[in-house]
Amino acid sequence: MNADKPVPWLTPLMASGAVGKEEFQHATAQLAAAKSTVAAAQSAVLAAQEQLAASQTQTEGTSIEQHPNVQRASARVREAYLAVQREIDARKELAALVGDRAVMEANR
Repeated sequence: MNADKPVPWLTPLMASGAVGKEEFQHATAQLAAAKSTVAAAQSAVLAAQEQLAASQTQTEGTSIEQHPNVQRASARVREAYLAVQREIDARKELAALVGDRAVMEANR
């Protein structure tokens, strides 16, 4: 709908002065914006439905343990565990070195 092109049934209202041209144009612009918003929302719904269908296809017949997101999370947990273990080992080595040095200093 074009803001410059009046709706046929509103023409008599504009002609009689019941509705001003500026007011009509403003209302028409609001209507166009609302229609655009509806179209964008419908597009978003369609995209979400397509994403859902794609996700369901990828995970169809998959157990929870074998679900891709669970597999990724499991790998991150393993990586974090190993990082913590490396940190613990490094601290133990450092403590041993400090302890050995203290013994050496005491023996002097």
